[in-house]
Amino acid sequence: MSSESFTAAQPGVAQTTERIDPNVTYDIRFVEALEEAGLLGDLSRETRLALLESPYAEGVSREVRQLDLLNLYYEADGDVKTATKRVMADAFLIHHESHGTSAKQLLSRFSKRDPALQHVTLERIGGEQDGPVVLRAGDDFVAVEDEPDDGVPHVYVRDLVAALNAMRGKLGGRERWVMIRSDEKREAFVSVDLSAAMTLCRAGFLEEEDPESLIERCGW
Repeated sequence: MSSESFTAAQPGVAQTTERIDPNVTYDIRFVEALEEAGLLGDLSRETRLALLESPYAEGVSREVRQLDLLNLYYEADGDVKTATKRVMADAFLIHHESHGTSAKQLLSRFSKRDPALQHVTLERIGGEQDGPVVLRAGDDFVAVEDEPDDGVPHVYVRDLVAALNAMRGKLGGRERWVMIRSDEKREAFVSVDLSAAMTLCRAGFLEEEDPESLIERCGW
C-alpha cells in the first residue's frame, strides 16, 4: 500500500496529484462495505492497516484478493482466541474445494456457528442411495438439492447453504449466510440480515449480483 499522505488544497499552494493504486481503492471499498454490513467488528486501526498493506500478489483476481483479506482477518495472525471470536461473531466459514469435506462435516461446521442449528441432521429419506436428501429439525424438513457427480449423488456446498438458510427461516431466524464472490477454489460465507446483505450485494461483493436472486436464494 502506498504511504503517501494526501492533504487538502490550500490557496496559492500548488498541489501534486498522484494516482492511487486501483487495487488499494478496491480493497478499501471491500473492507468498508463489510463494516457497513455490520461485519469485521474487531477491526482496529492497526488491523485495518495490516490488511490493506498486505502484499498484493501480481496477477491475482479481485475474487482471490477478497478471500485472502478475509482469511487474514479471521485467522488473526494465528491467535486462536481472537480468531475464534471473530469467526463466531460473523458466523464466517470458508470451504476449500481441495479439502474433500463431506456434506455432514460441512453441516457440523455451519451448525457450530449458529446454536439454533445444533440439532439439525442431514438425512436421506428411505435410506436408499437415490432417495431425496433433507435437513431435519424435529418435525421441520427442508429439501437439499443433490446432483450426480460421476454417477454418485453429491451435495454441493452452496446447495447445502441454501437449505440451511431455509431451515433458519423455519426456525425464526432473521440472518442468512451469503456467499462472497468465489475464486473457484474457495467458497466463503458470512451471516447477515437482509439489510446488510443488500449492502454487500449492491456493492458488488456477493456471488449473487441481483437483489431479487439473492432474496430468493437465501430464503428471505
